[in-house]
Amino acid sequence: MNLYPFVYYQEKIRPAQSVPFPYDDYGFLYGYGLFETVRIFEKKPILFEKHWERLQSSAIIMGIELAVTQTHIRDIIVDLVQQNKIEDGAILNIYVTPGDRPVGTHRIVMGRPMVLVILRPMTQTRSNIGIHLGIRQESFQRIQIDQFKMLSYVKNILEKALCDPYDDVILYSEKQTVLETPTANVFFARGNVLFTPKSQYILPGVTRRYLLEKAEEFDVDICEQEIVLSDIDEFHEVFLTSSLKGIVLVDKLEKYPNIKSRELTRALQQAYNSSLGLPTLPETKKTV
Repeated sequence: MNLYPFVYYQEKIRPAQSVPFPYDDYGFLYGYGLFETVRIFEKKPILFEKHWERLQSSAIIMGIELAVTQTHIRDIIVDLVQQNKIEDGAILNIYVTPGDRPVGTHRIVMGRPMVLVILRPMTQTRSNIGIHLGIRQESFQRIQIDQFKMLSYVKNILEKALCDPYDDVILYSEKQTVLETPTANVFFARGNVLFTPKSQYILPGVTRRYLLEKAEEFDVDICEQEIVLSDIDEFHEVFLTSSLKGIVLVDKLEKYPNIKSRELTRALQQAYNSSLGLPTLPETKKTV
């Protein structure tokens, strides 16, 4: 099992193997639930407050009661890191659902909300190696509810599975509006100005939001606007952002050989990592 042995489930830290299978849970039955993925570095959750704010606002809109507070979850994370004897990096997942479906009713009735917090080993990826990025039209049309980080994540998984032979793929809509990748937000750059898609169909990523808020401190201008395919030729740089990997360098963009991560992206990666106490490794070219 790819997780550490102790988890938090329904008000208690317990061995993962003791957690019952959620036969009646709305999350298992219908994908009705939310989750957050948080990077743990040196025993601390990175940008936890912003993850919590997104989870809380999404839960209100989706009608899911949160059975824990932000302070309580912070204490839980400290205890889980300690009991699982984590010394450095890990991946934290928080799952919330409305709880079990009541017996004998055809109505959607919310029961006791479920909260599950787990820790997994950190994926061994190298943030200093630029990825190869594809670009294509989305296979599954986005809708407004896709702006929430829901348990029903199948569209993202299938889009990711279809990105071969590339490491990831920028998706665009039928109207040729640039959106995001299946698991990351996208930024382009021209001069000292960054551009990121503005859309009601993309996930408001935590790292993306952090850059928007820190633009002045990082000495860049950021424009959040609609981007279409015909705009891409005007840009000189591209990079991705995600909660686990931070700023992701791009070494090659399909169909656009002159657009990749350059000096501005590397300087921004250094500023981002420095602001959060994260290391920045020397850049290394990806081998084919």
